[in-house]
Order: sequence, then structure tokens, then C-alpha cells
Amino acid sequence: EGSDSEATPFDYPRLHTDGQYAVLASENRTASVWTVSDWTELCTIQDDSGRSMDFSAQVGNDRLVTRAGKIIKVYDLTVHAGYRRSVSESLGICLDYLIDPTQFTAIAKEATGTDDPNFHELAPAIAYGEKALG
Repeated sequence: EGSDSEATPFDYPRLHTDGQYAVLASENRTASVWTVSDWTELCTIQDDSGRSMDFSAQVGNDRLVTRAGKIIKVYDLTVHAGYRRSVSESLGICLDYLIDPTQFTAIAKEATGTDDPNFHELAPAIAYGEKALG
């Protein structure tokens, strides 16, 4: 469960978590968003309000909320590539669960007639067309 402490300006760094993501607010008014599972840093946002007030941050619902004194800012985390990648990787299954990688390699080579096909060669051969897999 998340926590948010009302602390003095000297209590840094501050950590808030929503279960899947954590945000670390530091005394230099930087908020860094991390995954809780493996502590991969997804993005860092620098507060630009220019005020030397107490700074804190929270993360949740694809948003980062920072507070500097009475100034509250909301940032959309979905515009950051690291955050989008993390969300995407948590949504689907790996191809390894569907088909053995060596088997897929053989299918891709046979379908395209090349030893190392790229996506643009694979798409018409496997995803659509006469020999599409599905």
C-alpha cells in the first residue's frame, strides 16, 4: 500500500509507491519514477517552478503529481518511452510461451526465403497473404 509522509524540508529523499511504480522525490526538486519489481528507472522530471519550498511527489493512474509548497503539477507519464515500455511489457505474454524460438526462426526463414528476415519481410509472409499463419 502507498505511503505519503508530510515531512520537513530536511526529510529527503521521499519515496511514494502505488504498488507497481515508485517515485523518489529529492531535495534538488527531481522526481524519478521506478518500477517496484526490478527498480528500473523509467523517467525523471525536474520541477521548474523555481521556488525553494517543500517538494514531494506521488505516482498513480499513469500520472505523476508533484507538490512544491502550494503549487501542484500533474504530469502524464504515458508520454515517456520508459514508462510506456514498462506498461507494454506488463500487459502481454512473451512469444516464447506461444512458440519455441528455434521453431519460429525456422518458420520465418522458410516463409521469407532469407536467413535473417526483418519485420518488413516477415509481415507479408506470416501476418497476411497466402501463407499467413492466422
